[in-house]
Amino acid sequence: MNQVLDLVGIFVFALSGALVGVRRRLDVVGMAVLAEMTALGGGILRDLILNVRPAAFSSVGYVLVPVAATVIVFFWHPQVERVMPAVNVLDAAGLGLFCAVGTE
Repeated sequence: MNQVLDLVGIFVFALSGALVGVRRRLDVVGMAVLAEMTALGGGILRDLILNVRPAAFSSVGYVLVPVAATVIVFFWHPQVERVMPAVNVLDAAGLGLFCAVGTE
């Protein structure tokens, strides 16, 4: 269950990163880089500071989820942009969830 919530949070963060790529008129590769860095950058940095192997390097799902978010934004960015206010609320909830899970 913990990993599922982790991947849901990563998906939401990746949506945000990919949408920034659309707004900056980047191609799909640039969108994917932004999605990956937005979704995984903080967790990787945290794990490196804690001197543990980053969780993002332990499963291919951590790479595929941001790619899936990028594909969704690439093809349906007007629809994703429309629901972004709700996604931002979920994004804030996900951040709080990551904080709670991280303190475990």
